[in-house]
Amino acid sequence: MEPIVRSGGVNRSEQILAHLCDRAFLPLWCYPNVYRAPNRELCDVLVVFGDDVILFSDKSCAYPNSGRADLDWTRWKRRAVDESVRQLQRAERWLRERPTEVYLDVKCTKRFPLPINAAGRFHKIVVAKGAGQDQRAKTIERALKIHGPVVPCPSEPTPFELFLSEYHPSFVHVLDDASLPILLSELDTATDFLDYLNKKKEAFTSGLIHGSFGEEETLAIYLLSALEWNRATGKRGFPPPRPGHYYLIGPGHWDELRGRQAYGAKKKVDRVSYFWDEVLKRFGEDLHRGDATNPMNAPLVEHELIARRLASETRVDRRRLSMALLQAQAKATNDAGSNRTLLSRTAKKFAYVFSFLPQLDMSFEEYRDYRRTYAAAYGQHSLRRTAGLDRVLVVATEADPSSGNSFDFVALRRPPSDEHWDAELAEIAHESGWASNLTDLDPKGIFDPEYPQPPKYKSGKAKHRAQDQKRKQERKAQRLARRGHRH
Repeated sequence: MEPIVRSGGVNRSEQILAHLCDRAFLPLWCYPNVYRAPNRELCDVLVVFGDDVILFSDKSCAYPNSGRADLDWTRWKRRAVDESVRQLQRAERWLRERPTEVYLDVKCTKRFPLPINAAGRFHKIVVAKGAGQDQRAKTIERALKIHGPVVPCPSEPTPFELFLSEYHPSFVHVLDDASLPILLSELDTATDFLDYLNKKKEAFTSGLIHGSFGEEETLAIYLLSALEWNRATGKRGFPPPRPGHYYLIGPGHWDELRGRQAYGAKKKVDRVSYFWDEVLKRFGEDLHRGDATNPMNAPLVEHELIARRLASETRVDRRRLSMALLQAQAKATNDAGSNRTLLSRTAKKFAYVFSFLPQLDMSFEEYRDYRRTYAAAYGQHSLRRTAGLDRVLVVATEADPSSGNSFDFVALRRPPSDEHWDAELAEIAHESGWASNLTDLDPKGIFDPEYPQPPKYKSGKAKHRAQDQKRKQERKAQRLARRGHRH
């Protein structure tokens, strides 16, 4: 496959943005400094994930210091925010009208490698840097306050307050030096990040939220929803206010969230989920270098579909999938493989199949061919024995992790019924000793709370209660004995 050469960012600010986006979305879907014509940049970072298109415009502008707060704010806002909004609006129009005319290099010789849906969902994000904490400290509130589109823009500028009604009907998300790394580290999967952008936009445009004391405060309310009012379902969002009311999100929520024990516990249990990210990252790197195995000579878009399915899992679901993958690998030995089939929670009638196979006595090329054939057969076996499945994705790798894992991915759909093939597959399953129970395919019990329940520590209260009860019984016996003696 032809290698994909991306830009790494023109200046230091763009390089930081590109690094953060790579970590959150992974390089296969993240492209810094794309162009619409020679020497004409489209945007600073373009993320394309299926039908979702995220446009970033990054401006790092020194904050003026003329001595007039309103004039300094107006000048900085014009360069750092207003120009970025205009750039993003032009970029969206271009992609909707000419989605195939996007290029990776300044001379426009290399086309953008992924298809862009002109009718898809576009998300515009302004990254305005330069008004740091030292500048905000001059104000009372010390934050970049965002007012929703339903709030009219005042006639006089207010330092460190942005009114999105100024850019209506276009909706933009505005981040700054502080909120950018927070947002991209807390929502570091494409599905989690896009869900937040969609729900935040809906809350602001509908008037549910009139304003927020900083992006991190809005994010904190969104994240707290899975810990507070939506804990039973695990769904994130913004709680509806009482009829006729709306929200003004004040300061302190972000600090409160980080100080809670449940937040720290979540970060600990999330660690295992990054094994899934590592598998995805290596897959994407192989595609970028042109080193990905491609026995069927499939185009990049088909490989991207497989990778996107893996990347569509949320951080919470990646925990469960990573644990299942590692547990299945732990059961495998150098003499015998291991398989496990697990339902996806984010896609209906879809399951992952994990296969770990020993290399045995053969060359590595022969082993990879054998492994792909085995993976396809076992994937068909999982489809045939489960009426509720339409698709499976087989992830096959070595049984011994110490040797360094390579991965094969086989995507399968339920085929038409074929009695001859069914009989042959049943014979293969019998000879291979493939298990027939499907406890992992039971949709019940796959809910995994984002914030784990706090551990129930055993205290000494039960012991003290037992001792108290024993003393009470002894005193009662003594009283009865004294009464008997008096009689």
